[in-house]
Amino acid sequence: MKQFYLSRLIGLICLLVFPLTTFGQTRGSTSSVQQNLRFQEEFNNVNLDPNPNVGGGSRVTFTHEFSSGPQSRSIGSSAAQRILSQAGISIPSAIIDLASGAGDFSCSSINPSFSAEATIKAGGFYQIHSVGTSDIGIDYPVLVSVEFPEANTFACGETIHIKTSYEILESQNPNKLQVSPPFFNQELGPLLDDYSFSTRIGLSATAAIGVSTPLGSVCETIVSFNEGKTFTLLEGSLPSLPPLINFCEDAFGQNSNESRLLNCRWSSVEPILNIGQRFLNDYNRRNGSDLKAATFQGDNQVTISFPDFPEGTPVTLPEIEGVFKNSLASELNFEALNGGRKLKVAGTKSAISRLSYDITSFLDYAGIKTSASLGSGLGSIDAGDVSPTLTIDQEMAFEFDPKVNLVVNLGQAMSFTVYNGDGSISYTSSGNSVQLLAGQYIEAQFPDISTPVPVTGNSFINGDFNSQSSQTVFESTQIRFGEVKVAGVVDFTLIDEETPKVEVDKKKILDHSFNLQGTQILDLPGFLLDPENPVIEVKDVITKDILNIGGGQRQVVYEITLSNEGDVLLSEVQSTFDLSESFQDASNFFVNCISSNGLIVNSEFDGEIDKNLLANGNQIGVGDSFTIEVLVIITPEIASISESGCFETVEYDVFAKATGVSPIGTFVENNFNQCTQEITGPDIINTVDLGAEVIDELSDFSIYGFEQVYFSKNFSESQGSVGSAGDMIFENVSLQGGAPVTIVGDIYVANELILRGESRVVFDYMQLGKEVDSQKKSALLPLGAISRESDCVVSFDQPILEVPDNNSKEKIQLKKGNSLDLAPGTYRSIDMLEGTILNLESGVYNFDSWKISGKNTTINFDVSNGPILIQVRKWLPHADQQYLAGSDGAQSMVSIHYSGNEPVRFKNTFFQGNILAPFASVDFAENSVLEGTLYANKVQFTDGSTFIGPKYLAPLNASPECQPLDEAARKLEEEVQEVATELDRKDEQIRMYPNPTSNILTIDGIHPEILPAQVYIYDSNFRLVKSLIATSTDVQFAMQDLANGLYFIRVGDLGTLHRIIKN
Repeated sequence: MKQFYLSRLIGLICLLVFPLTTFGQTRGSTSSVQQNLRFQEEFNNVNLDPNPNVGGGSRVTFTHEFSSGPQSRSIGSSAAQRILSQAGISIPSAIIDLASGAGDFSCSSINPSFSAEATIKAGGFYQIHSVGTSDIGIDYPVLVSVEFPEANTFACGETIHIKTSYEILESQNPNKLQVSPPFFNQELGPLLDDYSFSTRIGLSATAAIGVSTPLGSVCETIVSFNEGKTFTLLEGSLPSLPPLINFCEDAFGQNSNESRLLNCRWSSVEPILNIGQRFLNDYNRRNGSDLKAATFQGDNQVTISFPDFPEGTPVTLPEIEGVFKNSLASELNFEALNGGRKLKVAGTKSAISRLSYDITSFLDYAGIKTSASLGSGLGSIDAGDVSPTLTIDQEMAFEFDPKVNLVVNLGQAMSFTVYNGDGSISYTSSGNSVQLLAGQYIEAQFPDISTPVPVTGNSFINGDFNSQSSQTVFESTQIRFGEVKVAGVVDFTLIDEETPKVEVDKKKILDHSFNLQGTQILDLPGFLLDPENPVIEVKDVITKDILNIGGGQRQVVYEITLSNEGDVLLSEVQSTFDLSESFQDASNFFVNCISSNGLIVNSEFDGEIDKNLLANGNQIGVGDSFTIEVLVIITPEIASISESGCFETVEYDVFAKATGVSPIGTFVENNFNQCTQEITGPDIINTVDLGAEVIDELSDFSIYGFEQVYFSKNFSESQGSVGSAGDMIFENVSLQGGAPVTIVGDIYVANELILRGESRVVFDYMQLGKEVDSQKKSALLPLGAISRESDCVVSFDQPILEVPDNNSKEKIQLKKGNSLDLAPGTYRSIDMLEGTILNLESGVYNFDSWKISGKNTTINFDVSNGPILIQVRKWLPHADQQYLAGSDGAQSMVSIHYSGNEPVRFKNTFFQGNILAPFASVDFAENSVLEGTLYANKVQFTDGSTFIGPKYLAPLNASPECQPLDEAARKLEEEVQEVATELDRKDEQIRMYPNPTSNILTIDGIHPEILPAQVYIYDSNFRLVKSLIATSTDVQFAMQDLANGLYFIRVGDLGTLHRIIKN
């Protein structure tokens, strides 16, 4: 068995120079995709709290009770008398005089009296009727990242992890959350629970005169008076005051006007503002004026104030002043909580509603008397002003806890669990759609498939939205109540106070959380869940070549192709090739050689004890394939013969197995799916038939006679199958006890096989149409079997040669020693004399006559540009020592079609090519050599001549490592162009003679500077057959131990090849 160091060295060099890519697949390695997502949502008319605190729960009331007990003031008698008089009280004249200071009333007295008292209990109320809607704007940019297993880092059926995360972008951008707070539709009005004001003016007088009596002076009363008058306001029951104003969000906005304001009504009781506006409208119609109760300042503020009528106008309107504001989104302050993972806007709107009103004016407006005269020019009493002011501050806070939702479509149904960021389980389910929040991760059971699964997804935003809003109601009251004026005497107010601004109550109006669901759906970047798909295949098992090497043995060259059909590098690649099972019925087999074009082979492989084709450490990259070549020499069993005399086949089946390991450790073998644990296909079976030669056509023979084939007199060992449509004769081929003659191949004879004299023949298989006619000292020595009287002998009829007409008149004669380069074409005749050389090139030659008259002639075939076809009618190559050969390939690319019937005889001739002479007898005599085929009417090989068929001329179809050549012989397949020294560049002066030679060959002209020189002798297939050492410039070698034929001889490693014929 050949040494394997060369193959191993080549494999090592390949690994060093062309390292295999390992792709870096490691279990647990991940890839990721990222996507900027900008969630921009607009929610309009959102009801932030389905159950706000409205109605009675939101009502805030306040009242102030002011009281002044009876207060007295000094008042003149005259003033009292005048007031009482105008009040219709009859006063005696004496009293009038007394009051006015007229007369002498020394004993008289007069006492005027004045007192006033007042009580009021009044205030107001504020109540929310309903809550308006809100607009919410979200601008939430995030960077979403999805981390998934890197391609080929997990196997089918394994658990995979898909992790998600997100990063807040523009975290401090105040536009992330914008909320326009809802307006609280409200009702404000006055409260009056107690209202009383009275003033009493009295006069007590006695008019008397002085009278003297014995006891002294006494007063005698003339008249007495003691009466008074009480002036009272708001006598009777108090009126029920309607609400002052209903104000709703419809009053704001573009094109707002009184009509929209006044439409803010939610009961049958008409607010005072609406009533007053009707009076204004009527007044405007009558007077052509444009008085209004409301002024609209922009879109978000309304000022309420009844105008004053000109003097003399009989109609009065209540005194009201108010400002109502809408809360804007821009007035809220943005705050990013937790790095922007929670958004908040908050703020306080001071005096969002403010209303001042005079309760007394409402009574006036209702026609209730609030003032009275004490008499013309004498004085008056007036209820005065009771003016509360309501102020409402509003606090607002809105929080949004945005959640980035992900919907991941896994592409295949899987069981999965979604985990929170802390590792706790969120939920478990199955299917191909997974819903989760960014920041959670998926743990899924990948299905039992090895193909990539595309994953897609989308994202939307939602989250809890919390609304908190409260209102604080403040009030302050200014009161001047109970004004009394007596002309020139009294001018005071019973109650003159101002209460400070105080908080009345604080009410939470909104307190609600709900899930705000986004409507915008944004696509996530897709990616592949790509499990490893390690696949190793025995792509093919073929028979590259079969060669009969004699002795009943066959050389069989097997080629196993291993291929990485998956998507990952395969390591620890191994292939088993069990020859002991395949050739268990063979007589013997042994592995002669193993090689590979890229793998390190196992030098210990024998197919029996060690069945591993490869050494350790082999890898095959993705898409790569390598071949392993095994040269096996087999001694097959002998074919059996059927009843009809046909040879049965001798078939042997071989197959190979292959295994490998993926980068993450998955063991794979050919024809087996590691995922599904299913067999994917049968092994590739290669069948070879190592029995008798299969004959289908004439070209399957090396030698064939349409009438007869004749061998005699020292016919030498030849290679190739021989057939005859008639008889076949062996005569004295083993003369005088000589060795048996061997034909490496099979023999087919349609008629009779005749053995004459001493003819012992070794062959493989023989198939005879009849029995053998054999003499005593002759014998058939089959290595296989003989089928006699067979019905299966294949015979061929003489083919018809279509030779074109030759009208050429050109005649060529090569005189002694001359040479000629002859172009393809048609020639009348050509005659070659002694020592002439004819050079033919690729193409077709038509010779009417071709005569070789002189000995030692040479015909060189140059087939470098294609085949040569020679068509000849009359062929007379009868001279001695002919050389008809050419460049490599001449054995198969040169054909001579001889259409004549005159015998052709070669003597001491070396011929390379194929002869077809269906009507002639062709004789290779006197140690002639045929390298090619011969199909003739009669064929003769005599006097030591031999043949080698095309199958045995072609190099074995095997790698250089497994060629039956050594390294030195392979170098001769192409000329070496490099030269190492100046000496090597010198023209070679070597001569070799005689040529042809029967034994002694002389070589002279060897340059002394290269001595000692190695002399290499190669056969026609460049196989090294002999190596000698030349120690002088002139040497002689004996060649009698070499078979007749063509040889190439070279002196030195870089010398010129010389062709020598041994005969």
